[in-house]
Amino acid sequence: MSKFIKLTSLVINTSYISKIVINPNKYCIYMVKNEINGSHTLFNAGAGLCSSKSHEIEIRDDDPINYNIISEWINNIDYLGNKW
Repeated sequence: MSKFIKLTSLVINTSYISKIVINPNKYCIYMVKNEINGSHTLFNAGAGLCSSKSHEIEIRDDDPINYNIISEWINNIDYLGNKW
């Protein structure tokens, strides 16, 4: 299975998908966003911040091309590491 999902205007790295919520008319794809920010001061002291926030991508059924791409990808997921 590919590590990327190619949509009409977006390519998704599947390694960063934390969950997909399946609703009757849309998919909500939650992506992990890793951030590392830091600064350097005059006396070589440093301060930093690491955070991991979720970013949501919504794919609705009124966009049939992308909706079908995600539907097909979900249906082909190998849940147990087995070849179905």
